[in-house]
Amino acid sequence: MEMRKVLLAALCLCCGVTLSAQEEIQPDITSVQVNVTVNPSSILGPIKPMNAVNNGPAYDSELQQQDFRILQIPYSRTHDACLGECYGEHLVDVSEIFPDFDKDPECPASYDFRETDLYIKTLIDSGSEPFYRLGQSIENQTAAKYNIYPPKDYKKWARICEHIIRHYNEGWADGLHYGIKYWEIWNEADLDQSSGRWKTEPRTWGGTIEEFHKFYAVVAKHLKERFPGLKIGGPSYCRIQGVKTYFPQFFEYMRDNKVPIDFVSWHKYGAEPSVYLMEADLIRGWMKEYGYEDAELMIQL
Repeated sequence: MEMRKVLLAALCLCCGVTLSAQEEIQPDITSVQVNVTVNPSSILGPIKPMNAVNNGPAYDSELQQQDFRILQIPYSRTHDACLGECYGEHLVDVSEIFPDFDKDPECPASYDFRETDLYIKTLIDSGSEPFYRLGQSIENQTAAKYNIYPPKDYKKWARICEHIIRHYNEGWADGLHYGIKYWEIWNEADLDQSSGRWKTEPRTWGGTIEEFHKFYAVVAKHLKERFPGLKIGGPSYCRIQGVKTYFPQFFEYMRDNKVPIDFVSWHKYGAEPSVYLMEADLIRGWMKEYGYEDAELMIQL
């Protein structure tokens, strides 16, 4: 796949995913040496920015925002924003912006954009483009689970997301005109599937993977129809090697239901670069097999 079709943005996220030793053994690379040769007479083109991050500087820290601008962070992924102490507790997640699912998604009074507005403005002012995750933060607490279950009405959930996008890109409900391009549907719905933990103590998706695929398809088709010029994608799966992967099943369902995918995202936590390349090749192979070879591919570290 050509370089222009692949967006390998290093999105550093705080997902709380811990891989066991049985799933992955990291090699000892302390003695590895790498020789790099630069030929200044051969110009191949600009270097792709690889320093995207998860979340951003504190809204009340000009020093952190200055550092962000100096680093020229291209994208800031908004996942788990409400888990930190810098931004607030009621932001980004669909359940925080639209706290009462029984309310009317067409009514601005149903939404609470206040903390998210400040958070997104801070990212923009710091020179970074938000990479907006539509969904829910991970729920690691064990006593109770709240917002990581399949929505009771997929189409209504999609309409809520539509209005969130309209708020930040079209000025709806006293909103902004930021032109945010990338909108990612959910996060790591596959995390607890192979172990069966989703039945008893889910962290990211408290339903079956089949339910997630149906949910994703409804949301993606609605948002792409409403916003054909934006990038709508996902599914930010995190299980590729060592355990059962659901990527082929995901792609098959999307192909059979004619669901557009602008970008494919996946997560990996490791120290060996060759593992990332191996997983990228696997996913590219599935993308080609199921007709999504033109979609961008994103690794989120």
